[in-house]
Order: sequence, then C-alpha cells, then structure tokens
Amino acid sequence: MELPIGKNDYLVKFNYTGDMFINNSTELGGYGGDFVIDRYEEILVRIWRHKVEFEYKIVVSSYDVSTEKIQLRWNWNPPSTVADNGDITLPMRDEHGTVYMSSMPLVFAIDNDGKTLWTSELATASETSQFALFSYCSAMNEKQRIVYILSGSTYSHVPRLYFITAVHMDTGKIIKRIDLDIGNVDISPKCPVLIGDEMLYFYWFTRDDPKLAPIKVIGLQQVSSSIS
Repeated sequence: MELPIGKNDYLVKFNYTGDMFINNSTELGGYGGDFVIDRYEEILVRIWRHKVEFEYKIVVSSYDVSTEKIQLRWNWNPPSTVADNGDITLPMRDEHGTVYMSSMPLVFAIDNDGKTLWTSELATASETSQFALFSYCSAMNEKQRIVYILSGSTYSHVPRLYFITAVHMDTGKIIKRIDLDIGNVDISPKCPVLIGDEMLYFYWFTRDDPKLAPIKVIGLQQVSSSIS
C-alpha cells in the first residue's frame, strides 16, 4: 500500500491495483508531509508545523490509519530549545514503535505512546552557533541498537563542520562522535549508508549538480553498542 501525504493535511491510502482505502484529512491544520509507518501499515508518525502567531512550531503526531476514519493517537511537542527550528530529520521507527529524530543540538526518542524516552545533546551551544549546525538525516542499526545522526553546517556557512554521532537507541548515550575531515568546501551531504554491522559509508557532492563534480565517498567502521 502507498500512503502519500502532500504539503497539507490530506492522507491517501491505496494499493497497487488502485483500490482506495483512505481519502481523508488528518484535520490538524498544519504544514508538512514527512512521516514513517509501521510494518503493518496501520500506525503513522508524522512531523508537521503548527502556526503559532507568526511562527511555525515543530509537532510530531501519531495516527491510527487502519480504517477510513483517521484517528489521532498522540501529539508530541519538542523541547523549547528546538521547537522553533527550521530543521528536523525524517522520523525513524524501530520494531518496538519507538521513533528517533534530531533537531540541533538535540536528538530524541519518543515511545509508542508518545512519551519522551530520552533527549541527548549532540553539540554545545557555542558549536551550534559558530558553525550554524543543522541536522541532516539519520541511519539506524537496529540489531546493534545504534542510530547515527549526520550533522553539519548549513549551506555556504563559514567556518564549516560536519560530523556523525553514534547514539545508543535505548539510553540516548552518546557512544562516539566521528568528525568528518572533508576540507573547507561547500558540500551537499547525503545520508549515511550502513552495510551490515561492519561499515558505514558517507558520501557527498561538492556542487548541487552531480554532473559537474564526481561523487565522493568515505568508509568508516561502525561502532559497537558495547563500547563504554
């Protein structure tokens, strides 16, 4: 089944033959369409923005989409330090229903009932300000219980800093921060790719048009959740 949400509140659910199961609104009156769904295609977690006066506050919501009547399960509001941010990573969901996201300088986990499991800091306030840090995306090794968060400077900001942080999915403990030494150049970073439990590959373009610059890749050893 497919569950596209556009840049509005409408949800459409259909299968490959075109049979429609849901054509309804989530009725939140917000903006945004980034979501993750469980393997049974019944529980959806969505990031959106709620307009409060002249600002758009980040909100995370979960819905039961097993029937035509979309039912809101819970709303979650992030800590005030990131609520006004313009960035937040796509949600990642493990087999227990826990959702993981990052918005600098924080990474957080929300359980299946919409409760905060933990919140951890990826960078200091001075680093976040000096390098204009942004949460790009994340990758998850569910077997090792580690989520990798890619963070870096916003486009064209100088000085620049890029790093990947390995965080324990159950405790929020920062296991290791991997600083990426890729030079003082503008890049278009892409999400880390995990190969089994062994390797992590980070790749990027130095320009927006890949035809003008070859792809660049570095390989890194994944970390172990047993590291103290």
